[in-house]
Amino acid sequence: MAGDIAAQTAGEGKALADVDAARTARFGALGAFLVGPALHFWYGALARALPSQTTGAALARLAADQLAFAPLFLSTFIASLGLLEGAPVSECVSRVKTGLRPTLLANWALWVPANFLNFRLVPPPLQVGFANVVALGWNTYLSLKSHAGRD
Repeated sequence: MAGDIAAQTAGEGKALADVDAARTARFGALGAFLVGPALHFWYGALARALPSQTTGAALARLAADQLAFAPLFLSTFIASLGLLEGAPVSECVSRVKTGLRPTLLANWALWVPANFLNFRLVPPPLQVGFANVVALGWNTYLSLKSHAGRD
């Protein structure tokens, strides 16, 4: 929700009183019911599968995260946001087809270095927290891009 509020105020220049509360609630719902649980379980699975914090293990986690999880997760996020906005399934599919590539490239630009540092240097119990800090900027970006020209 904070990322969407930042997108609307700092990114789009809206006054706080003019923030689209329904849009923010949709981002909050996605965070609470999709993003948070998925990342909690995913990071746990990565830590169990590759418990070491060596450079090799960090690179293996990063490859699994960015080459397997990220495309699937971003597709799910884009489609879910469309569904929460009331878009028909056909439009949600179209949004995934047109939006996945640029979103994935932006994701890699941010998350490859961030998660390498996370997996290599941050103690496992703090990795979700570290990712949440980075995610504030990422969620602001996602909100801006997903609403560009539509609000």
